[in-house]
Amino acid sequence: MKYRMNCCKGRMRVIAVILFFAVSYAACLAQDPPTWGVLNVSGQDLYSSSNADYWVGQAESASGDSHVSLFASSPGSCTGTAATDISNAVSAFEQWVPTDMTAGVQLVDIAAKWQYYQPDYESEGSGSPFDPCYQTFLQDVVYDYAYYGYKIAFTPTISSGPSWLAVTGECANCLFTGQTSSQNPEGQGTTTVLDMPNIVFNSSLRGYAASFIDDVYKNVVVKQIKLATSNTKTMPDYIRIGISEYGESMYPTPKNVVGSTTEYDDQWWAFDGIAQSGTGLPSTIPTLQSLGSSSCYVGWYPGKSSTSPCTGSTTLAVNETWYSWYYDAVVDAHAWLFYHIRSDDAYSQSIVIVSPGRGVRPGNPSGSDDLYTELSDLSGGSFTSYNTLDTSRWLIRGQMWLPFYDQMVFQLEAPKTGTGHLGYGLSSSSIGSMMVDVSSVSADAHVSYDSGPVMDASNVCTPGDTTSTGNVSITPAPSTSTYYQVPASGYTESNNSGTTYNPWEWSSVRWIHYVTANSNGGLSILGESTGENPFIGALSGSTYLTGMKDVVNMAGACKLVGLLWAFDEQLQPTTSYADIKEYSCVINNYATYASCPVE
Repeated sequence: MKYRMNCCKGRMRVIAVILFFAVSYAACLAQDPPTWGVLNVSGQDLYSSSNADYWVGQAESASGDSHVSLFASSPGSCTGTAATDISNAVSAFEQWVPTDMTAGVQLVDIAAKWQYYQPDYESEGSGSPFDPCYQTFLQDVVYDYAYYGYKIAFTPTISSGPSWLAVTGECANCLFTGQTSSQNPEGQGTTTVLDMPNIVFNSSLRGYAASFIDDVYKNVVVKQIKLATSNTKTMPDYIRIGISEYGESMYPTPKNVVGSTTEYDDQWWAFDGIAQSGTGLPSTIPTLQSLGSSSCYVGWYPGKSSTSPCTGSTTLAVNETWYSWYYDAVVDAHAWLFYHIRSDDAYSQSIVIVSPGRGVRPGNPSGSDDLYTELSDLSGGSFTSYNTLDTSRWLIRGQMWLPFYDQMVFQLEAPKTGTGHLGYGLSSSSIGSMMVDVSSVSADAHVSYDSGPVMDASNVCTPGDTTSTGNVSITPAPSTSTYYQVPASGYTESNNSGTTYNPWEWSSVRWIHYVTANSNGGLSILGESTGENPFIGALSGSTYLTGMKDVVNMAGACKLVGLLWAFDEQLQPTTSYADIKEYSCVINNYATYASCPVE
């Protein structure tokens, strides 16, 4: 099954028009112009000087969650003070649209946040009104960038769910919570709940999310692109998908803050009523009860005990089976998003999986790989490693890219009928152009990012990473013929060049480049900078500040098709970071920067 073609062999036309670097070979380099972009644009309010996207959203906390639109003075229209506020926000970002285009920026990412678009419970459902003021805001953003000829990446941000999801009668526990109220993600205190829709295990919430995506895509994004281009363009160039708190392709951060102490205790995300009972679970995810007799997997998670809950199975075997189910579930959530956008919304261009960090990978100094090592350690019932920023966190988040993309393809193509694991029945041609967004390019050029591998701008991709000479080999290869199961003895990495070709020592961009190059058919990669960088690297105390040059060099060496810079307002004067002048110089002088300004 080869549903994607190598660029030197004639990649699908929808990709060819936007390629920055070749996916596999240097021979493509001269054929494809750079695609430079900005991420999460929305401008600054002219009066408060705060990011307009978040500034507009502050109306939610000011107004409360009543059964009226949070921004409009009356449901169905945008008038009064709210209309003035939206107009100010629109005017703020509009000053950057021509400036960025003149500088050489060609691509823009526009995010629509569910919590702002559909803030009230009474507006829930595809046939009910959505917030007219936030719609107006998005319409202006999309129209302006499409009118100026930008390529558009659209991100439907379902991770920021509206608060009414917590009170719907369709689910007993529809937010991402753990077994107790103290288990809340990413910096949330014990009394704070993150409004993050559990579209992994809750079928009803998938339906609500689909209604939001359909409305904002069809009635805002597509409509405004057509209007701005007189129907010469009918859809965005990319749609980016992810479900974590930052819109990335994994479970939320398994972090719990108790007082001033950060803890990582057994933060698995599979203990709401639906995940445990199986009632209301999407049909594409098997129940825990189906994994073993006597429902022995219910209430279990790796590390809970050194004693197996299932008769005749070792604790390690139970951990492996449970984790395969857990991992398949988060992959399935993204497969569902992909399927819905491709089929229900008839979107035919590039769908991008947002994948940050290195995550779980082989080459661990212990001699095994992260996955098998961690599951083996947890078979002893030990929670020790949960309380550190190590691979337990990546394991719990499902941040394992080696089989992720091929596993998604398998679940998309698996038949919709049958028993056990059910798929989506999508054809290879319908899957089309799947891509990956490596959303951690800046972090890779930051030497203090991780205490282990050398994470700096010198840790770039090399030709030997992916050539047929076999400088590095990982077995078993991801399967595209079965639902994922943890390999019985883990993954094995071998190389012929020492640590230079040991994935454990690689930056995340280098590792994901390797994985995508070896995935089924090969995948193109976008890159994403976290911003807040000087033009060149500089030491501040003991911390290395990543330079714009370092980020661009890493993107080039790893043959990314484009680079998004976050966030657009950080490029605009006045700023203490590298600004639009430096970015423009890089864009127009790639790949030599001798004449570019230095801060």
